[in-house]
Amino acid sequence: MVLHRAIQAARAGDLHTLRELASSGHLSPSIVDAQGAGPVHHAARCGRLECLQFLVGQLGLAGGARALNGATPAHDAAATGHVLELQWLVEQAGYNVEVRKQHRDHGGLFRAW
Repeated sequence: MVLHRAIQAARAGDLHTLRELASSGHLSPSIVDAQGAGPVHHAARCGRLECLQFLVGQLGLAGGARALNGATPAHDAAATGHVLELQWLVEQAGYNVEVRKQHRDHGGLFRAW
């Protein structure tokens, strides 16, 4: 699977490319990988604080978006040991790592409720 350029840039910490994609209208909340994780998830799990701040703080992408497994970017930052990114998401962006109950839908996917 080829990842969208925005996800690749977020993983690599390529803020320049993220800015270019945003200014050309090619960076939207609908960009996700096969697991439902977008650029914000990838920036958080790869320890790319500046990209995370740009995506959430400046572009307004959801810092609390959930991937198909229910994980938020804060969960990803915590799971991968990226404390600065986790701290920023919680303290500056107002997101948390609260786990909500989940259930399987008829397709076998977990949904938070």
